[in-house]
Amino acid sequence: PKLIELASIMEWDIDTSIGKIHRFWWWCVDYAEDGDLSRFSEKHLANAVGLNGEHTKIFVQALKKAKFVDEKPYFRVQILSVG
Repeated sequence: PKLIELASIMEWDIDTSIGKIHRFWWWCVDYAEDGDLSRFSEKHLANAVGLNGEHTKIFVQALKKAKFVDEKPYFRVQILSVG
C-alpha cells in the first residue's frame, strides 16, 4: 500500500516507484544511516532520487503521506515495529 500511495501521488508507474524508493533507501544508508533526515533539506532528498524543481516538494510530501518517513518525534525514515 505504501508504494501504491507513492506511485499515485507522484503519477509514476510501480516500476518507477520501486526504483525511486530504492534509490532513496540506498542514499539513506550512505548519508542518514541512523535514519535521521532532519539535517537534510527537501532538495537533498529529491536530488537523491534524481528529482528537482517542482517535484522536490511533492516528493517529500508523498514520502510523508505514504508513511515512508515520520515527522515525529523528528524527521526520519519510518521505523518498522515488530511484534
